[in-house]
Amino acid sequence: MKTLCLAAMLLLLTGSGYGEGNGPFGQTSRDGASLQADKDGARPTLRGAIAPSPDRSYRVIRDIRYGDESNGVRHRLDLYLPERDAEKTPVLVAIHGGGLKRGSKEMFGPKAVKLAKRGYAVAAINYRLSPEHYLPTQTYDAKAAVKWVRAHASKYRLDPDKIGVIGGSAGATIAAAVGTSGDVKELEGNVGGHSGVSTRVQAAVALAGVYRPFPWLVGRRRFESGGMELATKCAPITYVSADDPPFLLLIGDKDPTPGGIADHQRFCKALKDRGVDSELVIVAGAGHGKCFDLEFEKIMAFLDETLLRSDPDKARAQSEARLSRQAEVSNAGFNVPLQIEGNERGPASPSKLGVGFLWTRRSQKVASRLTTNKDFVDLILGPGNINVIVQVKPPVRVLCICQALTRTPERPFPGVKETVVMLRGANIGPGRVVVAYNPERAPGTTKEELDNLLESVKQGHKMVREYGADFLVGPGLREMGKREHLYPKLAKHCEMWLIQSQRLQIDAATRKGISPQEYRKKVKRIVDSLRSGNPEIRIVVQIIAGRDSAHQRFNADEITAYARAVEDLVDSVRIYGGSPELLNGVLDQLRGPVRN
Repeated sequence: MKTLCLAAMLLLLTGSGYGEGNGPFGQTSRDGASLQADKDGARPTLRGAIAPSPDRSYRVIRDIRYGDESNGVRHRLDLYLPERDAEKTPVLVAIHGGGLKRGSKEMFGPKAVKLAKRGYAVAAINYRLSPEHYLPTQTYDAKAAVKWVRAHASKYRLDPDKIGVIGGSAGATIAAAVGTSGDVKELEGNVGGHSGVSTRVQAAVALAGVYRPFPWLVGRRRFESGGMELATKCAPITYVSADDPPFLLLIGDKDPTPGGIADHQRFCKALKDRGVDSELVIVAGAGHGKCFDLEFEKIMAFLDETLLRSDPDKARAQSEARLSRQAEVSNAGFNVPLQIEGNERGPASPSKLGVGFLWTRRSQKVASRLTTNKDFVDLILGPGNINVIVQVKPPVRVLCICQALTRTPERPFPGVKETVVMLRGANIGPGRVVVAYNPERAPGTTKEELDNLLESVKQGHKMVREYGADFLVGPGLREMGKREHLYPKLAKHCEMWLIQSQRLQIDAATRKGISPQEYRKKVKRIVDSLRSGNPEIRIVVQIIAGRDSAHQRFNADEITAYARAVEDLVDSVRIYGGSPELLNGVLDQLRGPVRN
């Protein structure tokens, strides 16, 4: 009797999913379920491939191979499947922590059970570890798991249009990188096959990760021997773009994670600045690894909103046009006819305004409509996207955005100095680009640069003119608030100026959009001051498509009205936060629809 009890206990432990999965699997007789599991790379247990939970609320298929057989257990996952009647189940790819050097999929087991009991399938993955492997290897592995889930969705009744990613600690860094770099070729890797299957996800939850370039990402020795460029390539913040999925970030205020709350705030702001739905939750009193349980209901509310209750067609449309959200705006600030200075317009004539916008994987489809030397696309230049300059057809130019004169620990992106070095090294002609210096108090321009803004602009201008490109300056209105007297002086040390701030469009009292006529007055005051110092300066004004802190959204008609209001004052408009559909709508009105 004792022997039977011990055998039963051993059976339960080996099937529990804890440990590295090196128990006596594969040594048993095989039934039909086990044979099927082997075809997918799973090792059958004594119970067969599928192990139901004691209360039958979920079942687990353990040790499914998602990657390369040569990597053994590191390319295996455990699939937790809820018992629900739905034809398709939303699924989470779950990534354990451990500082990249330890841990296994079993670490996520208790969390996966909680999620499965709430209706989510969970693919808890192993991945390759340091010191043999550093990032971006782990990102390649996680993306291979996303591909596997999508490729096998029909077999396991998973929803390929409702895939989220969740991770804690090192797993949060990997999850965030998967979220921001979906289908980015430079970060796809070549793991597990499934060529052509998308690695995009529809939601991301990251608990206490590192999101900026940091030595830990690539190994300190590699970092100290010139690995900053590699660390930048691996950092989730590098790939933030307008078509990223919604993000939920969590960290405890007692958490010692490198970068801490400040890094989370920077990352959240970067997402919001691109128009991505994102939220940061700072958990009072929580240390490392405590946020999941303390804020489980918050996590569930986010997942339910983004995955469980979302309509697949709607989710697909949001991925294509996250920022358009043409919610009814009740003509906020536009209760007057769209007239400028009281002059009625008949059918609008083609505008001579240049048009520019942020280059993303989606907006590049619209870039072919840009054809003049006043048109542009803009980006933060890096080794992974310098080829964009080749893709953009002259005379359209590329604005290379810098928020500091040189790279700093707080702003680990190329500054003016590093951008010029990259352009020279790639043999990019100076006529193809504009180097843009956008000093802002956040996220990273040094206090010294801002306090000595005129001298900083002079230094930047000298570096860029030695290369031969035009230099654009564009501090936010917040930075210029008490220094408007500097406009004429600053204008003497640049070829172009960007007027940027949502304050130009939003009434401070009502938090709604102002009329085009009032907008023109605000822009004209700045333009007149700039041109009093440099009559030849070319001026770009930024028009925002949406705001982060309120529900005010501007549609193509409203943005076009703002643009028309200033077309005789400025050279170009930069549309900030616009989806491809919105950008096309504005171009249709300014230049006429595309003719087939």
